[in-house]
Amino acid sequence: MNQLYPNVNDAMSKAYQLIKGLLFSALLLWGNNNAFSETIPNALLGSAMQPIRVGVINKPPFAIYQDNALSGLVVDIFKAIAEKQHWHYNLILLDQNIEAAINDVVAKKYDILIGPMIVTNDRIKRINYGRPFFLSEIKLGFNTQSASLADAFYNVLKTIPLAIMIAILIGMLIISNVIWFVERAKNPEIPKTYFKGFFFSLWVFITHFLGGGMFYTPKSVAARAALMLWFVIVIMFTLTISSTYTAYLTARIISAHDPVRNVHDLAGKKLAYIKGEAYVKFIHNVLAIPVAKPDLKSALKAVEDREVFGVVEDSLILSRAISEWSMDDLEVSGFKFSNNEFAFIYPMDSPIRNSIDQSLVEMRFSGEMNELCKLYLADKYVNCEF
Repeated sequence: MNQLYPNVNDAMSKAYQLIKGLLFSALLLWGNNNAFSETIPNALLGSAMQPIRVGVINKPPFAIYQDNALSGLVVDIFKAIAEKQHWHYNLILLDQNIEAAINDVVAKKYDILIGPMIVTNDRIKRINYGRPFFLSEIKLGFNTQSASLADAFYNVLKTIPLAIMIAILIGMLIISNVIWFVERAKNPEIPKTYFKGFFFSLWVFITHFLGGGMFYTPKSVAARAALMLWFVIVIMFTLTISSTYTAYLTARIISAHDPVRNVHDLAGKKLAYIKGEAYVKFIHNVLAIPVAKPDLKSALKAVEDREVFGVVEDSLILSRAISEWSMDDLEVSGFKFSNNEFAFIYPMDSPIRNSIDQSLVEMRFSGEMNELCKLYLADKYVNCEF
């Protein structure tokens, strides 16, 4: 058989060798792929093979980029924790658009986002917040030159309780009726009909104070007594208003005061915020007009140029920026929109969140956190929630 078909054995031998080679190559390829899959996806986050990708929101004093180096409160906190955990990591400097950075966390481009980021109902549905590390006071940065004397007088008037204004109007009605009732029978100048007589009486004592004297002299004792009582009331009210107004203007000369007394006075005014910030909700809540800016410097510049009335931001960040950039006409408001908490942000299934939260608690009790807060926050270190 072999002699009759000598080429058959050769062909079978070659086919066998070919199949053997293909099987060996397939096994080798499978082994390499299996080794790769076990090395990369299953590598621990924080190991040399899978360093933690840390997105850093650039907002001093929480994150400071200077001389090609990153520092600041949140940066030093994370570095201290990473050192204790023996983690490898890469710090990635981001702009101030927090919402865009959060979207990247959702897409798992970053393993953690650090910076001054507040907790909101909308965000917490998409990402995971860690333990809060700072109690933020959301305030308004405004231009001290934006308040005129008319604004000052308006603010003074708003301090007068509504009940007093109503009492004055009622007093005017009562006095006018008293004058008409007791004078109509004794003085022919007084109209006999009620409405004409009432408005004549009202004109009598208003012109008395505005004109410096009376164009009409009451005949009855009751009318004179009523006018005398009213005169005393008006004098007291006038002195109160004038002294309050003077004190307000004096205070404005000595120190810059808010051109508004509370957040409700901001209705209809243009207020800047940094694009992607959750602070826009506070602007909507007070019925003001939101104006988005790419970063804090451009927002404060808009306030300085009076393009907008003010900018909504954390008070500590505002104070530092105004001082650093020498914007002498800008101040931070005494009132605040709200208190809120800053916290680190993670993807929903983060394997490092619990470790970081535990480390934050340990740093609190060891005093290490207190020292970092004092270093970067000065007198505001008490706002650290550790």
